[in-house]
Amino acid sequence: MAMQSPRKRWVFTLAGSNPVSSAERRLKNMKKTNKKLSAGGIVFKKKGREVYWLIVKPKKSKKWCLPKGYLSGAESTVAAAKREVREEAGIENQLLEKVGEKKDFFYQDKQKIPETVVFYLMEYLADTEESFNGETDKIVWLPLKKALTRLVFDKEKELLKEAVDLLKQLEKQQKE
Repeated sequence: MAMQSPRKRWVFTLAGSNPVSSAERRLKNMKKTNKKLSAGGIVFKKKGREVYWLIVKPKKSKKWCLPKGYLSGAESTVAAAKREVREEAGIENQLLEKVGEKKDFFYQDKQKIPETVVFYLMEYLADTEESFNGETDKIVWLPLKKALTRLVFDKEKELLKEAVDLLKQLEKQQKE
């Protein structure tokens, strides 16, 4: 029995639920402090039975990571995640579900700034006409084991594993 395209099967997942509510509620509080809220995508592409995962290498960095970035103005985490994947990887995507969050920090003007990055499971749809932007040096599509080896940050590796489990759950739900 031939399987339908995942984007046709999973469109319902966003219609009946709000996968961003907890992150969005914290956004107002974060703006009042020095905390930062970012969003990103854990993007997969299927070729036959194989699943490949998107990993990016930003310019001025030797670290491979998942595409992510800051929210722009009053932008939602969903809109920011879709935009960041489009800009950093040059691809259009279908957002499926929230995977989880990565809590981290960075230094700005010698001050430690806490940051929360909300990640979403996304399916590759097509390359954009513009390709990726000037922030990205390279992008690669890798099978899970190689993607886990290439990623530098442990929390991103954990989130990728969670995305794999979520994808399996969504596929199982579709078969039922």
